[in-house]
Amino acid sequence: MDKVIFLDIDGVLNNASTNNIVETTGFIGVDKRNVEVLVKLMKEVDAEIVLSSTWQSDQQMYNYLINNLEQYDVHIIDQTNEKGILRGTAIRQYVKKHNINHYAVIDDWIFPDFLVGNFLKHVIKCDEVTGLKEEQIPEIMRVLSL
Repeated sequence: MDKVIFLDIDGVLNNASTNNIVETTGFIGVDKRNVEVLVKLMKEVDAEIVLSSTWQSDQQMYNYLINNLEQYDVHIIDQTNEKGILRGTAIRQYVKKHNINHYAVIDDWIFPDFLVGNFLKHVIKCDEVTGLKEEQIPEIMRVLSL
């Protein structure tokens, strides 16, 4: 894999005003506006998406996400293994295991292990109030070229 986007969901593909509740779980789902920004991003970059979110541990939410993104021809190819470790560590392990050359981490939270080494330069922080915004696309594209 040459370019990978490590994608969080809460605060990225949904936001503080998202009122879409997933019937089967009662949790907040994705927001169409944020998903449309991801769709636009994926049309502009040649990258794969790897899920780096707590949504990977809930099969119903994971299935809901996959079904929603597939409507836009956007696919998640894999997920990190965050069981018992912090997100940055899980992403670093994934990058090393899969020999990834370029990557961006899209998240609404800066985990403590994001601050280790030069990892932070790969992180695009979303505001949980707004989620992923179109204005962030150029920065994501820049980070994917590092």
